Amino acid sequence: MKIRLKHFSAGSIRWLDVIICTVIILAPVLQQHKGFFVNAAWSALILGFPFCALRVMLSGWKIGRNVFFGLVLILAYILWTVIDHGFSAGDLMKFGILMFYYLAVVKEDFNFRYLVNISAAIILAACAAIVMQYFCYYVLHFRLQFLSPDTLLDSSSRWIKRLSVTTATATFYRPSAFFLEPSHVFLFSFPTTLYMLFSPRSTRTMHRLGFVMIGGILASTSGMGIAFSLACILAYFVMYKNPVYGEGSLKNFLSLRKILIPLMLLVLLVILYEYSDIVHKSLVRVISESETGYNAVAGRTSAGTELIQGLDWQQFLLGVTDAMGELGAALSAFQATLYKYGIVGIAISYLYYLYCFACTRRDSRYLCLILLVISFVCAHTHNLFFMLSFSAFIFEGIKENACAAAPVRDLLPAVRPGRTAAAVEN
Repeated sequence: MKIRLKHFSAGSIRWLDVIICTVIILAPVLQQHKGFFVNAAWSALILGFPFCALRVMLSGWKIGRNVFFGLVLILAYILWTVIDHGFSAGDLMKFGILMFYYLAVVKEDFNFRYLVNISAAIILAACAAIVMQYFCYYVLHFRLQFLSPDTLLDSSSRWIKRLSVTTATATFYRPSAFFLEPSHVFLFSFPTTLYMLFSPRSTRTMHRLGFVMIGGILASTSGMGIAFSLACILAYFVMYKNPVYGEGSLKNFLSLRKILIPLMLLVLLVILYEYSDIVHKSLVRVISESETGYNAVAGRTSAGTELIQGLDWQQFLLGVTDAMGELGAALSAFQATLYKYGIVGIAISYLYYLYCFACTRRDSRYLCLILLVISFVCAHTHNLFFMLSFSAFIFEGIKENACAAAPVRDLLPAVRPGRTAAAVEN
């Protein structure tokens, strides 16, 4: 079924994309909040579903072959999570809603730039909020809290109070703006940051915004965020190409800039580690044991290792249960997926990321690689809402990679009403 485009103006279609992008980007943030159906994230997806279904029907059901197999894999994984331990009509409804959102983002004419713009605006707002939290705590001596326990789910509210997230812990202050914890700042921000720094469409302004986002990730003191930020800075300057030299020039490969900046970054990190209390404690918590006897990595993997070791062959193949409660937040995504959905769920989900890694462009390839690595220490890479957001970036990378050899005129943005194609090209 396809609705005739003549009944809809270009502006109407763009507004549909804005609504869809807003829902996709906000879903990971809203999943910890109360809503009229399960949580605020599912509530937002339901409210946006009519617009999403209309957008899909406007474009028809035709899907590019370059994204088709990736779409089949991610939908197969979601379907497996629905039917593995029995399902209800509500579970099938959730699968149908997610399927339409995935169908929308894989369309060739989907306005991905709205997704980036909305995401960037939220990240920059989070950066400003983190600066405000530091200022209020260290200068005005009070804790600025953006999350209210009244709007959070009961499990999330109790979790905040127990872990003292966004408050002063027993060691040092770790702000996280309006996210549940510092690692969520990193998970939400890093796909957009990668796009800003490494996309073929990146501009000088996008590079500057990318470094502002890196500053916000570092300020959140997330261990994964610190590692990601340092790797991004090194990769950015190592891959820098001086336009004066040729693409394959040895001078370009061994430029002074590529040697000095990484060395200066290393020296700066050592100095900050020695003389900055925040930087020192942020790094120490990742590698050193805390009062619980675990460091940040072991604290996320030790419980899962014990659970998996107790599985029999059938449980190992099909999983045990998806009703893990708060225990799921204490496991890595790999361990939680294996425990809930067995080796079948692991195989489908990792095949999806590996396939996308092989088929996408540079910035999205980095995204897939990071997700594969952190899935062994992070709890949320297989979260349905985060996966939807990640997949929007990944599928755009696959579509762009397939169009890399297309003529320039085919890669130009859509012509806005009142503008000529020549104006857009210029």
